[in-house]
Amino acid sequence: PTATSCRADEHSRIIDAIAKRDGARAERLMLEHLEHIEQGMKLDAATEAAPEIGATPLAVDVSDTAGVEALAADVRAVLGPVGILANNAGVASTARLDEMTDADWAWLLGVNLMGIAHGVSAFLPQLRETRGHILNTGSMAGFASGPGTGGYGTTKFAVTGYTEVLADELADEGIGVTLLAP
Repeated sequence: PTATSCRADEHSRIIDAIAKRDGARAERLMLEHLEHIEQGMKLDAATEAAPEIGATPLAVDVSDTAGVEALAADVRAVLGPVGILANNAGVASTARLDEMTDADWAWLLGVNLMGIAHGVSAFLPQLRETRGHILNTGSMAGFASGPGTGGYGTTKFAVTGYTEVLADELADEGIGVTLLAP
């Protein structure tokens, strides 16, 4: 299969949780990629579960800088500055590297790498105020990839490097940065 056939024409992301819980200031932001066909079901489920944990589900395209910046401003207006940013976005292709098109690369890089960079850039001013923590979701494919995971692995290697450097750059400011690699 080609990379184009392995992805939906439209894709979106959802914020799983922006929450205050148990009276403590523990805002959580999770950027999660959802294929278009799954968005309605997962957004409905998140909307249904949100009151139980004091969360507000929101949708955003993490590959869109302006959309993520607007989200950050809205979150701040409603909840105040966030203390935890969980960047969890990912799309994959099973195409061979020599079969991938510019559009395939733009899609993979836009979600997997730039989605994380946009989240960090948009929320970093708030995290500086709270001396918060950033959790970036990478993948074990960011350490070792094989046939059929080349494009995905390439972007997750980039997330690993980005997160390692970001951790070093923000350490003196008291902002923690962690890579989650399932």
